[in-house]
Amino acid sequence: MMYAGKHHDWKNSHVDVTFDLHHVLLVADECLNLAVMPKNIKAGFKASGVFPFNRYAFTDVDFVAVQSSGKNRSDNENEHQDTQRRVVVLSSCDGIVNEEVLTSEVASTSGILFTSLYDSLKAVGPVKQATPAKKSNRSRKPMQTSILTSPEVVSNLQQRADNRRPTEAQKQKDDTRANSAKQKKIVLQLLQRRISKSHQ
Repeated sequence: MMYAGKHHDWKNSHVDVTFDLHHVLLVADECLNLAVMPKNIKAGFKASGVFPFNRYAFTDVDFVAVQSSGKNRSDNENEHQDTQRRVVVLSSCDGIVNEEVLTSEVASTSGILFTSLYDSLKAVGPVKQATPAKKSNRSRKPMQTSILTSPEVVSNLQQRADNRRPTEAQKQKDDTRANSAKQKKIVLQLLQRRISKSHQ
């Protein structure tokens, strides 16, 4: 509520300027300077029973009841006992000494009204649209997972490796082709030398 008022005041004082992300920090800083004062902090501690200590600051009515089915109820109770925090109060203003207090579980944020959050975020200002991700040019073959040490996979990998290796006959063909190409090159060089000598 305070932020909305400060935002409205800022808009009225800066008519020709567009409110963007950089101005949010300035307005939030003003709000924090007003909200985080010792008087407000002490009032919050007192209302929540932190200081001075008041264990009866909240009652069962203040907490939402959790609905659960009777199924696995004993397991849930054991888990509930494990997840509760134990706080040992050494001394307090009310004179309670060394009393062990069970507190409730850590509060969750599942009860937040997202419509009000969305409206407040929308009211802050325009948000830049996200650009779509570029499509990848690399198309990969879909593969399946497999256990590399299983006998079937090992034999398949061995067959693929054997298929990639050139056979002896292919090696000899390649060697003869390479040799014949070398021989042709040498013959051409000799002919060029003879021709160049005869012209001199």
